[in-house]
Amino acid sequence: MTGVEGDAYSTIFTSLNHLVRRKILKMLAEEPRSFSDMFESLGISSSHFNYHLDNLGDLVTKTDEGKYKLSFLGEAAMAMMSKVEEAPQSPETRHSSVFLIKNWKYLSLIMIIGIAFLATANVMQFSTLAKLSEDNQDLLASNELLWNRYSSAMILSENSPHISKIEAIQIALKGEWDEDSLEGMVVDANLVIFRFQAKMIQTSHLVEPIEKMMPVAVIYEVTEKVTDYAPYSDESGTYHYIWEITLRPVQEYLDKDFTNVPSAIYHVDAYDSRKYLRLYELLYMDDDN
Repeated sequence: MTGVEGDAYSTIFTSLNHLVRRKILKMLAEEPRSFSDMFESLGISSSHFNYHLDNLGDLVTKTDEGKYKLSFLGEAAMAMMSKVEEAPQSPETRHSSVFLIKNWKYLSLIMIIGIAFLATANVMQFSTLAKLSEDNQDLLASNELLWNRYSSAMILSENSPHISKIEAIQIALKGEWDEDSLEGMVVDANLVIFRFQAKMIQTSHLVEPIEKMMPVAVIYEVTEKVTDYAPYSDESGTYHYIWEITLRPVQEYLDKDFTNVPSAIYHVDAYDSRKYLRLYELLYMDDDN
């Protein structure tokens, strides 16, 4: 057996050694599937799904449309798995015995190869788990360092004249989102300026239109470095620096698809931490701005 053949068998048996990876191969054997389609069908966490998809290695490839499909090696793995899982269709024991007698050499060869490479796969998996355990210890140490830095930043921000990005996200999500509901979501925060003013708007009342003063808001992007986050006013209205926090499914970020309305959107004042409710309802598109 050449080194290439050994690597191919090792890849196949390592992939077939886990139920999730076998399920992925079976789905792709039916038709090419997208990332989100397979993820929703399996019903597991995104981190686990990515881990098993990456471990399929050369067994899967992508179509021109970006969907996943079985490679030549993946089709070979499916053929091998089908043979192992295949059971005699006849209910009679005699037919089963005939099948085993006729195919005992072939089945024995599959079993021997399977045992040999499953043993190799187990050794490789043990080495991988040992490496993951070591990486996990490093990650825990890194998380502790990050938490210490984060705690220090939180203490310093108590005397800061503005609300930090992290604090704004905490204020926005508090009481509405937890660790479970945030799984599979990406949280983003951007600093914007809202101009609040009272504006005369024409509305209809019965037959005759009337005019009345309504509170409205106009939104601007922050294009320069901000040193003072305090609200300020001029003849056009009052200006507030506000953190705009949005939540979207992680797949929209991976696909760079921002055409859909965010799953949730919040606004937190960057100066006094006030959380605004339904702020977009006050937005008014002014032709002069």
